[in-house]
Amino acid sequence: KPHNEAMAYIRASNVVVLNSAYEGLSHVILEALGYGVPVLASAVGGNPELIKQEYLFNYNSQLQIKEKILVELFHQVNVVGRGGLRKHYRATEPMVFFDRLKFEVVISETRSLLEKICAS
Repeated sequence: KPHNEAMAYIRASNVVVLNSAYEGLSHVILEALGYGVPVLASAVGGNPELIKQEYLFNYNSQLQIKEKILVELFHQVNVVGRGGLRKHYRATEPMVFFDRLKFEVVISETRSLLEKICAS
């Protein structure tokens, strides 16, 4: 699909599921989070760096994928209210998430990690 059409699908979704065998830094995840859409992803490559543990599943595990989708949709409908979770994600998650990717934060965390590695 053309990029603008794919983004329209993402924006209209209640949840995005990325079941891939390998990912570096997934643009699909970044774009979905940027739109405030919850993401479920396979626990491979860089996905665990982007997605909280409770939103990860084993690659190609149909049972785990189904369970994660049902839990997410149940939460959206019964806990927060129809449409409420999208508003919650838009208001909090993307901004907190993207703050972690600011240049100053990445440099600081890299420096701390290198100092820790060199000290041992």
